[in-house]
Amino acid sequence: MARAAWIGMFATAMNLLPVGQLDGGHILYAFFPKRHRLVSRIVCLAMLPGWWFGWQGWTVWGLILLWLGRRHPSIEDPSPLDDARRRLGWIALAIFALCLSFVPFSNGGL
Repeated sequence: MARAAWIGMFATAMNLLPVGQLDGGHILYAFFPKRHRLVSRIVCLAMLPGWWFGWQGWTVWGLILLWLGRRHPSIEDPSPLDDARRRLGWIALAIFALCLSFVPFSNGGL
C-alpha cells in the first residue's frame, strides 16, 4: 500500500509541475497569464541538469516539457480569480511541494 501511495504522490507532483498544459500550468496561467510562458520555460530549464539532483529523469521531463509545454490555450473567461480560487491555487502549490521528491527513484528501486 505504501508503494501505491508513493506512486500516486509522484504522479500528483508531476501533474502539478507549473508548465504548459499540466494542471500546475493551468494554475500558473490563472495566477499569472502574462508570465506563464516565462515561468514555464524557467521550470523546464531548471529540470535539465537533472543528473545533478540525482535522477536523470528530470532531464528527460525537462526536454519533453520544453517541447510540449510551449503554449497555453486561451481561456474563455479572463476575469481575475476570486479569493476562494486563489486559496485553492495556493493549496495546490502546497500539495505539489509536499509530493515532490528530488530523487524519486534510486538505484535500489522503489
